[in-house]
Amino acid sequence: MRILNWNLEFAPPASPRGLAIAEVIQERDAEVVCLTETHEHWSMHGGHWIWAERDYGYEQRGDRRKVGLWSREPWTEVDPVGHPDLPSGRFVAGTTETSIGPLRLVGVCIPWRAAHVSTGRRDRSPWEDHVTYLRALAERIPTWLEGPPLVVTGDYNQRVPRRHTPAAVHEELDRAFTPLDFVTAGPVPGLDAPVIDHVAVGPALGARSVEGISRMVDGRRVSDHDGVVVDLVAG
Repeated sequence: MRILNWNLEFAPPASPRGLAIAEVIQERDAEVVCLTETHEHWSMHGGHWIWAERDYGYEQRGDRRKVGLWSREPWTEVDPVGHPDLPSGRFVAGTTETSIGPLRLVGVCIPWRAAHVSTGRRDRSPWEDHVTYLRALAERIPTWLEGPPLVVTGDYNQRVPRRHTPAAVHEELDRAFTPLDFVTAGPVPGLDAPVIDHVAVGPALGARSVEGISRMVDGRRVSDHDGVVVDLVAG
């Protein structure tokens, strides 16, 4: 089962940047796609979208969404909240059928270190919303593992293993994701730096292959993030 995960830096779908991204996504032919910092009207030629809530704490601009999940098949058990302590607009989850059976997908956009520090509400200290988000996930992940095989994917705003992030903050990530395996940890084939857009899976799943998607397309930077494509297998 192929999953694609990419932060699009709010590229408008009809812009040259958006059209180049759309071509890359279609070429990868994934069954499930997670897009972060994107637009609600992103075209995938069919299939089914679920979205995080609109309000992510900053000024609303058109149809921007912090995270969305797309599947070829319909979604059930859709949850745009996850946990009452999660910062709003940065979470969506659902269950969908895939070629390896039903999966529970959780799409995340974990706040970056400066969320609401010097912009937005300006009422946070560095890493505060990030740590709040991780602690809420730590409470929920064990319950999600009781259902269908679990995939948590999106923008984590941390590299794995740790690079640059304060040790105490990275420990929160380790604590939250202890039951899961980061299949995108370390070097990713096709990229020259580790990613912060990850795919983490429960014990019922593994990765047959991992491939990077460069932020550069035909010499043009189309996003400020590199993406990933992962082929998952059961067992």
